[in-house]
Amino acid sequence: MLKESYVANLKNLPSDSIKVLVSRYCPRFVKREAFHLWAKELAPSKELLTAYKRGEIDWFEYERRFKEEFSNSPEAKAILQGLIEIAKERDAFLICYEKSPERCHRRLLLELANLKLEDV
Repeated sequence: MLKESYVANLKNLPSDSIKVLVSRYCPRFVKREAFHLWAKELAPSKELLTAYKRGEIDWFEYERRFKEEFSNSPEAKAILQGLIEIAKERDAFLICYEKSPERCHRRLLLELANLKLEDV
């Protein structure tokens, strides 16, 4: 099953699960080897993340733009599709910094995974 979590919770995830970092930057306090894959392609662009963090856009605009970025990236779609396939056999976690998925792109990625990717 495809799931989500955050970096500070990494040590609590099942040891046999696939851990996929979906942030633009790798945390300094975690070794890259802690992740099976670093999928920067599934992270929001630096410009989008900066605009949201600075309060230049609200969550709804962030969500709209993130989905637009995703829909325009065949590479991101392919990576997410591959993770969906892996998650049929083994739990796979999308991981980034935000503690709560409520206003995090991980939740958006899970929503996108539940859609037919060709239609996104």
